[in-house]
Amino acid sequence: MLIPKLKSQLSESAVSLKDALKAVDEAQNDARLAREEQETLKVTLNEGTAGRAEAIKEQEKLAAEKESLIAQVEELQGFMLSINEQSFRQGVRQVAFFHGVPSDDERYDSNMDVVDDHLMPLGDEEAEENDQTIHPVAEMSRGNDVIQPEESVQPDDTLDIV
Repeated sequence: MLIPKLKSQLSESAVSLKDALKAVDEAQNDARLAREEQETLKVTLNEGTAGRAEAIKEQEKLAAEKESLIAQVEELQGFMLSINEQSFRQGVRQVAFFHGVPSDDERYDSNMDVVDDHLMPLGDEEAEENDQTIHPVAEMSRGNDVIQPEESVQPDDTLDIV
């Protein structure tokens, strides 16, 4: 009776051992799949990190370019304001110089600038430096709030400065 009982126990142990081996094989397979997935995730993470680094570099490059463009815009705005201010001041000098001179007078030339109470062509730096180019209206001398015209102008053309 002992032998059949041992056979039965041995048979049960063999089945248990087969089940255990099957479970070990499944665990080993699961571990292998987990390692493969872990490697895949590492690759994906590395690719994402590299892509992020490239994106950060590109973002920094664009930020630097933006700052450069902002500086250029501010510089151009300052330049434009400077030009407008220079033009306004030129206009004020011309108004003060031509005050009372009719705009249809042949001596009137709005394309001339007033420098030291003399008319000179706009942008003529050499003339400004040498003070040699003088427009006919500049020949009028100023005195006692009345502009004295050239001899070719009739006395009734005398203009009063207010």
